[in-house]
Amino acid sequence: MKKDNKSKDDVLVSNGQNEMVDIGPFLMPIAIMTAGFMIAMGVFFGLHNRSQTPQTQSTTAATSAANEPGVGEQQPTAPSRKKAESPAPSAKVTTNIGGDNAYLGNRDTAKVAIIEFSDMECPFCQRHALNTQKELVKNYVDTGKAIYVFRNLPLPQLHAQAMDRAKAIICANKLGGSETAFGLHDAIFADANFSGNIDLSALATAQGLDKSKFEACMNDDDTLAKVNSDAEEANSLGISGTPGFVVGTLDENGDVVGTVVAGAYPYSYFADILDPLLETEK
Repeated sequence: MKKDNKSKDDVLVSNGQNEMVDIGPFLMPIAIMTAGFMIAMGVFFGLHNRSQTPQTQSTTAATSAANEPGVGEQQPTAPSRKKAESPAPSAKVTTNIGGDNAYLGNRDTAKVAIIEFSDMECPFCQRHALNTQKELVKNYVDTGKAIYVFRNLPLPQLHAQAMDRAKAIICANKLGGSETAFGLHDAIFADANFSGNIDLSALATAQGLDKSKFEACMNDDDTLAKVNSDAEEANSLGISGTPGFVVGTLDENGDVVGTVVAGAYPYSYFADILDPLLETEK
């Protein structure tokens, strides 16, 4: 009988021709290739899961947007959510819609309110405005169930035009009312040069505003003070990224008791919050 000289550490497999082949020398390259493949798959699925999480841009602003708060892009603060899940519970917050904020809807019939804090140069805010917001207005605001309130939270260290665009919305509301303010809001977010320099005066006059009055308002200290007031209110509510929202019940005094939504969630996420609130208000 021929002595088998293979050690116990050698690995043998049949090659299908009654011969034995030593594959031991191949194990290390195979192990390296397998490990590399597993790492690549981990990176791919990690990036995929991240893309499913609503995104925000955030600031660590203390009190004043005019004082250049420290800002930077951050990982989304809102948790990822499967389609069938209900929104995660959060602490209740209370705020007021205010008498000088632009809003859509009928305060006399609305039972709930959606208050958005937005940066007019934030791409995630743009995505919300062009998609989710339109659905919310159609199904809740236009039907008299809700009002939609707009407030400013510019991130000037991220976006060079954020402050001026915030002031433009305030001036449009002051000079032309809520419909004009939301008209300018929509025009800015839909502008082909959204990521660059936009001629705000031209867009304002296209909304029917007087150019000289608009530009005077843009330079008014009261306008800047209003931007800062909005930013301070956002910070007091725990909103540090854009877009950020308070969604809750609305009373006759304009008080809103609800929860904070941090990030550009899809329409269904907001509906899952609004519908139960409307049921309790019947």
